[in-house]
Amino acid sequence: MLTAAWVSAGHGRALGIRRRDAFDLGVWLLAAALVGAHLAHVAYYPELYFAEGLAAGLQRALTPGAGLVYYGGLLAAFPVLWIWGRRRAVP
Repeated sequence: MLTAAWVSAGHGRALGIRRRDAFDLGVWLLAAALVGAHLAHVAYYPELYFAEGLAAGLQRALTPGAGLVYYGGLLAAFPVLWIWGRRRAVP
């Protein structure tokens, strides 16, 4: 992730993106990807979380170390990227 942020910061100069903003975007994308990947895992495998009821399922879903699904992270990162670009006026 650090390597990707560093490379993006170098390429971002061509678009007028400051190095600090590129690293900031990397942190936001990482956070969104982790949350989205976990939410997708919970949605795709509800039997792993909610077999013992709603309360126990929510507790298991909020437990650190639970599963991740890559496409959930990818889907969550796109809106964050779009919102970040709109707020920073990046084409």
